[in-house]
Amino acid sequence: MIYVFTLTSSSRRESRGALDLDEYFTHTIPPGLPAPYPKGNIALVFVRYEEGDEAVPPGVYLEKLGVILDPQGEKVATVGKRIKVDVLRDVRELLPLLTLQQKLDGDLADRLWTATEKGVYPMAREDGEAVLSALRGMSDWLDAILEYLGAALERDQLEEDRPEDRFRMEERDAMRVSTRIAGFPSASLENWRRPADANAPYLAGLVREPTEQGLIDRDAHPPLEWGASLGHLRRHDIEVLTDGRRTLEITNVNATPVEGRLGTDLIYYHHNTRSFVFVQYKRLPLGERNIWVDARLREQMNKLEALAALSTDPASPEDWRLSSDPCFVKLAQWTPEDDSTSLAPTRGLYLPVSYIRLLLDDPRTRGPRGGTLLGYDTVPRYLANTEFIELVKTGLVGTVGTSVEDLDKLVTERAGSGRGVVVAVERGNETAAQRQARNRSRGSRRRRRSPRTGHGTEPLF
Repeated sequence: MIYVFTLTSSSRRESRGALDLDEYFTHTIPPGLPAPYPKGNIALVFVRYEEGDEAVPPGVYLEKLGVILDPQGEKVATVGKRIKVDVLRDVRELLPLLTLQQKLDGDLADRLWTATEKGVYPMAREDGEAVLSALRGMSDWLDAILEYLGAALERDQLEEDRPEDRFRMEERDAMRVSTRIAGFPSASLENWRRPADANAPYLAGLVREPTEQGLIDRDAHPPLEWGASLGHLRRHDIEVLTDGRRTLEITNVNATPVEGRLGTDLIYYHHNTRSFVFVQYKRLPLGERNIWVDARLREQMNKLEALAALSTDPASPEDWRLSSDPCFVKLAQWTPEDDSTSLAPTRGLYLPVSYIRLLLDDPRTRGPRGGTLLGYDTVPRYLANTEFIELVKTGLVGTVGTSVEDLDKLVTERAGSGRGVVVAVERGNETAAQRQARNRSRGSRRRRRSPRTGHGTEPLF
């Protein structure tokens, strides 16, 4: 099935940020429309231009293609539901509706025209397949991008009972957190097929996008400046996102087979400010709200505390941080009920290492039979995804004055010790003020969902 959306030229201008930068938009679907195809839908986004609009001749043009990963949407009071169109891609040259109609038989051409008149309309499955077939025959580009979008609708799912997938869940979450810190869309990084090699990291399974002009540029990215010392032990897969001014290089580095791997680390390095934030993943067992603190975790805490020594004293206002602690532990939990169409980071508790030290000595973390528990029942305050991401993206947490060479040594040490490492390196020439202005501009135009509640906790900051 396909969804047909038709925007006016004015609504197109108002939605330019979401359509062109964020590569998604949401739309409220009124009640009474035919039920969507439950396995997902291709979205055709038309724009209606009037006389004098954008120097485009008057008419209706196909401008973008995308996917609806969750066709059931989100109920909106009594007026219908809201659905989200992801992975929006340009058709390169505006395609007149009349040109497309000429490729269809008369009745179907009329039904497509009627669909564009309604603003939003899901066409019948047979009609949608015929329209997509016509589009594929119009150019190699449209054929390639429709194949790519089709793969996005049929992507493989990560499975909790596969040991390799449990690590990939952590790697994918680290990728999602990184893209949100940098302000890049992540939907195209969700187009995934299971690699034949069980030891291959998450990024190794990405379906490659057939474009050189899109946001993802996988072939021409600059080589990373670190990592050579891992030598033959290194297994790395790299993805690079860019908006023309900034880049985000995301790398999976694994030096240990799945059966010997200890977990996943995220290192987010902001190249311009020479600052990194470190996150070590700890998995909350399925159905549990807490983890037991064992000797391994205490040893890992010692190692994380040592990383703070890589930071130098601030020499300017831009170097100031809320604390000198750049390391966090994320207690994360994946459940079978998790929405497979969600692109959000998994829920969890981000705990700064210095805070964990205090928690370990607090009577409230004692278990009923002794031992120490960390989790929703024992940690009175913690950072959720939103709070943690905002602190990192504004530069309020992280190291000061750490070099790429420091990063190289850190990655080498972590990978060599049995950890899987996700390294995200943000590059650009933004000043601190420009970074702040960009983050505020993006935040002001995006409508955020309310964070999940129900654990009776308050923010850490």
